[in-house]
Amino acid sequence: MKTKLYIVRHGTTKWNEERRMQGWTDTPLSETGIRQAEELAQQLQHETIHGIYSSSLQRAAQTASLIAKHHTIRVILEDDLREGRFGIFEGMIWEEVNKLYSKRYPLPGEAGRFSLRVEGGGESIEDIYQRVSRLVDGIVKKHPSQTIMLVSHGLAIKCIAYHFGIVERDSIERLKIGNAEHYIVEYSHRDKAFNPIHFPLEFYND
Repeated sequence: MKTKLYIVRHGTTKWNEERRMQGWTDTPLSETGIRQAEELAQQLQHETIHGIYSSSLQRAAQTASLIAKHHTIRVILEDDLREGRFGIFEGMIWEEVNKLYSKRYPLPGEAGRFSLRVEGGGESIEDIYQRVSRLVDGIVKKHPSQTIMLVSHGLAIKCIAYHFGIVERDSIERLKIGNAEHYIVEYSHRDKAFNPIHFPLEFYND
């Protein structure tokens, strides 16, 4: 008995285009993002999907709703599929963060990075991993022998990939997850294991 999972990152937002860190800031899809989501919806319209679960942030919920139009199911919003909270980094562009804080905080892959919480209410990667993995495990148990979709965010999906055993902990942040890209994984209820079907691995700085 298996559960098939489609993992989808939301379409592009204006802040993605400006390279700003979004976190829990509730930004909508840009025109490009809407077009990306519509194209993905067309691509997946003939797939049989029994449930769509989405982050409650609007950029993910918009993406999920555009996909759901082709299926007779209601999108279920889940706070635990939200992106990580980035604290004082939210709204800053990546170059600003690297320039101002690279000497203050451990870099990706360095000791202490996994449990680091940025000031201003930020979550650690470990915090994100704990909530998304708990949610995913609960969802697959509800859908034996069915196909479901999870619509989420870049870092959250990277943590899901770590939970699946697809990426090592020190490489979580280096994994590339594109806007409006989809990935496919199967969960074996007998073996209690996740197996990637379509999850190409591409890393930053390779």
